[in-house]
Amino acid sequence: MIPRVLVTGAGSASAMASLEVLAGGDLSVFAADMDRYAPGLFLVPADHRCSLPPADEPSYLSALFALALRHRIDVIVPGSVAELPALAHAREVFEAAGVALALARPRLLALADDKLALAQAVEGVVPTPRSWTSADILAGADPRLPLRVLSPHGAWNGGRGIVLSREELLAAARADDVLFQEVLIGAEFAVDLLLGRDGRLRALVPREMARGQGPLALTERTLHDPAVERAAARVAAHLGIMPFATLHFQKGADQRPRLLDLDVLPSSGAALVRAAGVDLPRMIVLDAMTLDAGALDSATLDLTPLAEAAEADATAVGPLPFRELGAVRTGAQHFVPAAEIRAAEREPWESVGSIRAGRLLH
Repeated sequence: MIPRVLVTGAGSASAMASLEVLAGGDLSVFAADMDRYAPGLFLVPADHRCSLPPADEPSYLSALFALALRHRIDVIVPGSVAELPALAHAREVFEAAGVALALARPRLLALADDKLALAQAVEGVVPTPRSWTSADILAGADPRLPLRVLSPHGAWNGGRGIVLSREELLAAARADDVLFQEVLIGAEFAVDLLLGRDGRLRALVPREMARGQGPLALTERTLHDPAVERAAARVAAHLGIMPFATLHFQKGADQRPRLLDLDVLPSSGAALVRAAGVDLPRMIVLDAMTLDAGALDSATLDLTPLAEAAEADATAVGPLPFRELGAVRTGAQHFVPAAEIRAAEREPWESVGSIRAGRLLH
Protein backbone atom coordinates (compact mmCIF):
# COMPACT_ATOMS: atom_id res chain seq x y z
CA MET A 1 0.00 0.00 0.00
CA ILE A 2 1.31 3.45 -0.91
CA PRO A 3 1.00 5.79 2.10
CA ARG A 4 -1.32 8.72 1.49
CA VAL A 5 -0.14 12.01 3.01
CA LEU A 6 -1.95 15.33 3.38
CA VAL A 7 0.19 18.45 3.94
CA THR A 8 -1.85 21.39 5.19
CA GLY A 9 -1.01 25.09 5.29
CA ALA A 10 0.36 24.70 1.77
CA GLY A 11 1.34 28.37 1.50
CA SER A 12 3.88 28.26 4.34
CA ALA A 13 7.62 27.76 3.94
CA SER A 14 7.43 24.64 6.08
CA ALA A 15 4.68 23.03 4.01
CA MET A 16 6.24 23.93 0.67
CA ALA A 17 9.57 22.44 1.75
CA SER A 18 7.86 19.19 2.74
CA LEU A 19 5.80 19.10 -0.44
CA GLU A 20 8.84 19.67 -2.66
CA VAL A 21 10.48 16.59 -1.15
CA LEU A 22 7.46 14.31 -0.64
CA ALA A 23 5.82 14.98 -4.01
CA GLY A 24 8.87 13.65 -5.82
CA GLY A 25 8.99 10.41 -3.82
CA ASP A 26 7.10 7.16 -3.47
CA LEU A 27 4.11 8.53 -1.53
CA SER A 28 0.68 9.72 -2.64
CA VAL A 29 0.72 13.37 -1.58
CA PHE A 30 -2.20 15.79 -1.14
CA ALA A 31 -2.05 19.48 -0.23
CA ALA A 32 -4.58 21.78 1.43
CA ASP A 33 -4.82 25.48 2.24
CA MET A 34 -7.45 28.13 2.88
CA ASP A 35 -5.98 30.17 -0.01
CA ARG A 36 -6.70 28.55 -3.38
CA TYR A 37 -3.62 30.32 -4.80
CA ALA A 38 -1.22 28.94 -2.18
CA PRO A 39 1.97 27.98 -4.05
CA GLY A 40 2.32 24.58 -2.41
CA LEU A 41 -0.98 23.42 -3.89
CA PHE A 42 0.55 23.46 -7.34
CA LEU A 43 3.25 20.99 -6.33
CA VAL A 44 0.71 18.14 -6.34
CA PRO A 45 -1.71 16.90 -9.04
CA ALA A 46 -4.86 18.96 -9.55
CA ASP A 47 -7.10 16.25 -8.08
CA HIS A 48 -4.95 16.21 -4.93
CA ARG A 49 -5.54 19.89 -4.09
CA CYS A 50 -7.94 20.67 -1.29
CA SER A 51 -9.49 23.78 0.18
CA LEU A 52 -9.90 24.29 3.93
CA PRO A 53 -11.43 27.05 6.06
CA PRO A 54 -9.10 29.07 8.32
CA ALA A 55 -7.85 27.14 11.32
CA ASP A 56 -9.64 29.44 13.77
CA GLU A 57 -13.08 28.83 12.24
CA PRO A 58 -15.39 26.27 13.91
CA SER A 59 -15.71 24.33 10.66
CA TYR A 60 -11.96 23.76 10.26
CA LEU A 61 -11.68 20.44 12.08
CA SER A 62 -14.82 18.98 10.53
CA ALA A 63 -13.65 19.97 7.05
CA LEU A 64 -10.19 18.51 7.60
CA PHE A 65 -11.63 15.31 9.06
CA ALA A 66 -13.93 14.93 6.07
CA LEU A 67 -11.04 15.40 3.65
CA ALA A 68 -8.98 12.79 5.47
CA LEU A 69 -11.81 10.25 5.30
CA ARG A 70 -12.67 10.95 1.68
CA HIS A 71 -9.10 10.58 0.45
CA ARG A 72 -8.19 7.75 2.85
CA ILE A 73 -5.34 9.81 4.27
CA ASP A 74 -2.83 7.94 6.43
CA VAL A 75 -0.85 10.91 7.78
CA ILE A 76 -1.57 14.63 8.10
CA VAL A 77 1.51 16.86 8.19
CA PRO A 78 0.53 20.35 9.41
CA GLY A 79 2.42 23.26 7.87
CA SER A 80 0.95 26.17 9.79
CA VAL A 81 1.32 27.18 13.43
CA ALA A 82 -2.31 28.37 13.45
CA GLU A 83 -3.50 24.79 12.97
CA LEU A 84 -1.59 23.22 15.83
CA PRO A 85 -3.94 23.97 18.78
CA ALA A 86 -6.99 22.62 16.93
CA LEU A 87 -5.16 19.50 15.79
CA ALA A 88 -3.80 18.84 19.26
CA HIS A 89 -7.34 19.10 20.62
CA ALA A 90 -8.67 16.56 18.10
CA ARG A 91 -5.67 14.21 17.94
CA GLU A 92 -7.47 11.23 19.51
CA VAL A 93 -10.45 11.57 17.16
CA PHE A 94 -8.24 11.51 14.07
CA GLU A 95 -6.11 8.65 15.35
CA ALA A 96 -9.19 6.62 16.26
CA ALA A 97 -10.23 6.96 12.60
CA GLY A 98 -6.83 5.68 11.45
CA VAL A 99 -5.40 9.09 10.54
CA ALA A 100 -2.02 9.79 12.12
CA LEU A 101 -0.92 13.35 12.89
CA ALA A 102 2.73 14.37 12.54
CA LEU A 103 2.41 16.58 15.58
CA ALA A 104 4.38 17.28 18.73
CA ARG A 105 2.96 16.48 22.14
CA PRO A 106 1.13 19.21 24.09
CA ARG A 107 4.10 20.18 26.31
CA LEU A 108 6.34 20.81 23.31
CA LEU A 109 3.61 22.77 21.56
CA ALA A 110 3.35 24.97 24.65
CA LEU A 111 7.12 25.47 24.90
CA ALA A 112 7.33 26.38 21.21
CA ASP A 113 4.87 29.21 21.88
CA ASP A 114 6.51 30.60 25.04
CA LYS A 115 10.14 31.69 24.92
CA LEU A 116 10.43 32.30 28.66
CA ALA A 117 8.98 28.89 29.49
CA LEU A 118 11.39 27.29 27.03
CA ALA A 119 14.35 29.05 28.64
CA GLN A 120 13.23 27.87 32.06
CA ALA A 121 12.74 24.31 30.78
CA VAL A 122 16.35 24.04 29.55
CA GLU A 123 17.98 25.92 32.42
CA GLY A 124 21.17 24.10 33.35
CA VAL A 125 21.06 22.06 30.14
CA VAL A 126 22.15 24.63 27.56
CA PRO A 127 22.69 28.41 27.73
CA THR A 128 19.98 30.80 26.55
CA PRO A 129 20.24 34.54 25.84
CA ARG A 130 19.79 36.83 28.83
CA SER A 131 16.26 38.19 28.68
CA TRP A 132 14.03 40.73 30.42
CA THR A 133 10.27 41.22 30.25
CA SER A 134 8.43 44.53 29.97
CA ALA A 135 7.53 44.11 33.64
CA ASP A 136 11.21 43.72 34.55
CA ILE A 137 12.11 46.95 32.77
CA LEU A 138 9.23 48.91 34.28
CA ALA A 139 10.22 47.60 37.71
CA GLY A 140 13.67 49.16 37.36
CA ALA A 141 15.85 46.56 35.62
CA ASP A 142 18.68 48.29 33.77
CA PRO A 143 20.25 45.80 31.34
CA ARG A 144 23.15 46.68 29.11
CA LEU A 145 22.10 48.04 25.71
CA PRO A 146 21.50 47.40 22.85
CA LEU A 147 18.74 44.80 23.20
CA ARG A 148 16.63 42.92 20.70
CA VAL A 149 12.84 43.28 21.03
CA LEU A 150 10.86 40.06 20.61
CA SER A 151 7.37 38.79 21.03
CA PRO A 152 7.37 36.39 24.00
CA HIS A 153 5.11 34.06 22.03
CA GLY A 154 5.18 32.50 18.61
CA ALA A 155 8.00 31.37 16.36
CA TRP A 156 11.38 33.04 16.14
CA ASN A 157 11.32 35.64 13.37
CA GLY A 158 14.35 37.78 14.06
CA GLY A 159 12.47 40.12 16.38
CA ARG A 160 10.79 43.49 16.10
CA GLY A 161 13.97 45.53 16.09
CA ILE A 162 16.69 46.83 18.37
CA VAL A 163 16.51 49.40 21.19
CA LEU A 164 19.62 51.54 21.56
CA SER A 165 18.76 53.90 24.40
CA ARG A 166 17.08 53.84 27.80
CA GLU A 167 14.30 56.03 26.42
CA GLU A 168 13.56 53.57 23.61
CA LEU A 169 13.68 50.69 26.08
CA LEU A 170 11.11 52.27 28.40
CA ALA A 171 8.87 53.31 25.52
CA ALA A 172 8.82 49.77 24.13
CA ALA A 173 8.14 48.30 27.59
CA ARG A 174 5.23 50.67 28.19
CA ALA A 175 3.74 50.05 24.73
CA ASP A 176 3.46 46.28 24.81
CA ASP A 177 4.21 43.03 26.62
CA VAL A 178 7.47 42.17 24.91
CA LEU A 179 10.70 40.34 25.61
CA PHE A 180 14.05 42.14 25.57
CA GLN A 181 17.00 39.94 24.77
CA GLU A 182 20.75 40.46 24.60
CA VAL A 183 22.06 40.93 21.08
CA LEU A 184 24.23 38.00 20.05
CA ILE A 185 26.88 38.44 17.38
CA GLY A 186 27.82 34.88 16.47
CA ALA A 187 26.69 32.48 13.77
CA GLU A 188 23.04 31.38 13.70
CA PHE A 189 22.05 27.72 13.33
CA ALA A 190 18.83 25.83 12.73
CA VAL A 191 19.18 22.22 13.88
CA ASP A 192 16.71 19.75 12.42
CA LEU A 193 16.28 16.61 14.46
CA LEU A 194 14.03 13.61 14.83
CA LEU A 195 13.56 11.16 17.66
CA GLY A 196 11.86 7.89 16.78
CA ARG A 197 9.02 6.48 18.83
CA ASP A 198 11.59 4.16 20.41
CA GLY A 199 13.28 7.21 21.93
CA ARG A 200 16.37 6.97 19.75
CA LEU A 201 17.82 10.11 18.21
CA ARG A 202 17.68 9.27 14.52
CA ALA A 203 18.62 12.51 12.82
CA LEU A 204 20.38 15.70 13.80
CA VAL A 205 21.50 18.10 11.08
CA PRO A 206 22.73 21.65 11.82
CA ARG A 207 22.23 24.32 9.16
CA GLU A 208 24.24 27.51 9.46
CA MET A 209 22.07 30.46 8.43
CA ALA A 210 24.50 32.62 6.50
CA ARG A 211 21.89 35.09 5.25
CA GLY A 212 18.19 35.25 6.00
CA GLN A 213 14.94 37.13 5.63
CA GLY A 214 13.07 36.81 8.91
CA PRO A 215 12.90 33.11 9.78
CA LEU A 216 13.67 32.01 6.19
CA ALA A 217 17.26 31.25 5.23
CA LEU A 218 18.30 32.66 1.86
CA THR A 219 21.84 31.32 2.04
CA GLU A 220 22.65 28.39 4.31
CA ARG A 221 24.73 25.26 4.60
CA THR A 222 24.69 22.04 6.51
CA LEU A 223 27.69 22.14 8.79
CA HIS A 224 29.44 19.86 11.25
CA ASP A 225 29.75 21.90 14.44
CA PRO A 226 30.38 19.76 17.54
CA ALA A 227 29.33 22.43 20.04
CA VAL A 228 25.99 22.99 18.30
CA GLU A 229 25.45 19.25 17.84
CA ARG A 230 26.07 18.53 21.52
CA ALA A 231 23.77 21.36 22.59
CA ALA A 232 20.96 20.17 20.31
CA ALA A 233 21.31 16.57 21.44
CA ARG A 234 21.13 17.64 25.09
CA VAL A 235 17.95 19.64 24.47
CA ALA A 236 16.39 16.77 22.52
CA ALA A 237 17.15 14.28 25.30
CA HIS A 238 16.07 16.64 28.10
CA LEU A 239 12.77 17.73 26.55
CA GLY A 240 11.99 14.39 24.93
CA ILE A 241 11.51 16.05 21.56
CA MET A 242 9.32 13.68 19.62
CA PRO A 243 8.82 13.13 16.83
CA PHE A 244 10.69 16.08 15.30
CA ALA A 245 11.62 19.72 15.78
CA THR A 246 13.96 22.46 14.66
CA LEU A 247 16.05 24.14 17.35
CA HIS A 248 17.41 27.62 16.71
CA PHE A 249 20.76 28.56 18.21
CA GLN A 250 23.07 31.55 17.99
CA LYS A 251 26.60 31.77 19.29
CA GLY A 252 27.71 34.50 21.64
CA ALA A 253 31.06 36.27 21.76
CA ASP A 254 32.40 33.25 23.67
CA GLN A 255 31.36 30.97 20.76
CA ARG A 256 28.99 28.99 22.99
CA PRO A 257 25.65 28.27 21.27
CA ARG A 258 22.58 29.68 23.02
CA LEU A 259 19.12 28.27 22.42
CA LEU A 260 16.82 30.89 20.87
CA ASP A 261 13.71 28.95 19.96
CA LEU A 262 11.95 25.66 19.36
CA ASP A 263 10.00 25.16 16.12
CA VAL A 264 7.60 22.20 15.99
CA LEU A 265 6.67 22.48 12.31
CA PRO A 266 8.51 20.36 9.72
CA SER A 267 11.76 21.95 8.62
CA SER A 268 11.70 24.70 6.02
CA GLY A 269 15.19 23.48 5.08
CA ALA A 270 14.01 19.97 4.20
CA ALA A 271 15.27 20.08 0.61
CA LEU A 272 18.82 20.98 1.66
CA VAL A 273 18.83 18.43 4.48
CA ARG A 274 17.64 15.72 2.11
CA ALA A 275 20.29 16.63 -0.45
CA ALA A 276 22.83 16.40 2.36
CA GLY A 277 21.74 12.83 3.07
CA VAL A 278 18.77 12.87 5.47
CA ASP A 279 15.22 12.60 4.09
CA LEU A 280 13.40 14.21 7.02
CA PRO A 281 9.90 14.52 5.45
CA ARG A 282 9.81 10.83 4.58
CA MET A 283 11.15 9.88 8.01
CA ILE A 284 8.41 11.98 9.63
CA VAL A 285 5.69 10.26 7.63
CA LEU A 286 7.00 6.76 8.29
CA ASP A 287 7.42 7.44 11.98
CA ALA A 288 3.90 8.85 12.25
CA MET A 289 2.59 5.65 10.69
CA THR A 290 4.54 3.68 13.36
CA LEU A 291 6.06 1.38 10.79
CA ASP A 292 8.39 -1.28 12.08
CA ALA A 293 11.99 -0.38 12.80
CA GLY A 294 13.27 -2.11 9.66
CA ALA A 295 11.11 0.06 7.42
CA LEU A 296 12.11 3.20 9.26
CA ASP A 297 15.81 2.37 9.33
CA SER A 298 15.88 2.35 5.54
CA ALA A 299 15.25 6.11 5.64
CA THR A 300 17.05 7.11 8.85
CA LEU A 301 20.46 7.66 10.33
CA ASP A 302 21.10 6.03 13.69
CA LEU A 303 22.52 8.71 15.96
CA THR A 304 22.16 6.82 19.24
CA PRO A 305 25.89 7.31 20.03
CA LEU A 306 25.39 11.07 19.75
CA ALA A 307 22.54 11.05 22.27
CA GLU A 308 24.56 8.90 24.65
CA ALA A 309 27.54 11.22 24.32
CA ALA A 310 25.35 14.24 25.04
CA GLU A 311 23.84 12.64 28.13
CA ALA A 312 27.35 11.84 29.38
CA ASP A 313 28.42 15.45 28.76
CA ALA A 314 31.11 14.28 26.39
CA THR A 315 33.68 16.80 25.25
CA ALA A 316 33.71 15.60 21.65
CA VAL A 317 31.20 14.22 19.22
CA GLY A 318 32.17 12.25 16.16
CA PRO A 319 31.24 13.32 12.64
CA LEU A 320 27.60 13.01 11.73
CA PRO A 321 26.50 10.94 8.70
CA PHE A 322 25.47 13.85 6.52
CA ARG A 323 27.57 15.81 4.10
CA GLU A 324 28.24 19.51 4.23
CA LEU A 325 26.30 21.21 1.46
CA GLY A 326 25.25 24.78 0.76
CA ALA A 327 22.00 26.15 -0.64
CA VAL A 328 20.82 29.55 -1.85
CA ARG A 329 17.25 30.70 -2.48
CA THR A 330 16.92 32.59 -5.74
CA GLY A 331 14.05 33.72 -7.91
CA ALA A 332 13.52 30.24 -9.36
CA GLN A 333 9.88 29.42 -10.10
CA HIS A 334 7.79 26.29 -10.46
CA PHE A 335 5.95 26.48 -13.78
CA VAL A 336 2.41 25.13 -14.21
CA PRO A 337 -0.12 25.36 -17.06
CA ALA A 338 -1.98 28.67 -17.02
CA ALA A 339 -5.23 26.72 -16.91
CA GLU A 340 -4.36 25.52 -13.41
CA ILE A 341 -4.16 29.10 -12.16
CA ARG A 342 -7.46 29.92 -13.86
CA ALA A 343 -9.05 26.87 -12.26
CA ALA A 344 -8.18 28.28 -8.87
CA GLU A 345 -10.49 31.23 -9.56
CA ARG A 346 -13.49 28.94 -9.53
CA GLU A 347 -14.99 26.96 -6.66
CA PRO A 348 -12.58 25.14 -4.31
CA TRP A 349 -11.28 21.88 -5.71
CA GLU A 350 -12.60 19.78 -2.89
CA SER A 351 -16.15 19.79 -1.57
CA VAL A 352 -16.65 18.45 1.96
CA GLY A 353 -20.40 18.76 2.11
CA SER A 354 -21.02 15.12 1.34
CA ILE A 355 -19.27 13.86 4.48
CA ARG A 356 -20.26 14.65 8.02
CA ALA A 357 -17.46 14.69 10.55
CA GLY A 358 -19.86 14.39 13.46
CA ARG A 359 -20.02 16.12 16.81
CA LEU A 360 -16.88 14.46 18.17
CA LEU A 361 -14.78 17.33 16.84
CA HIS A 362 -16.74 20.09 18.59
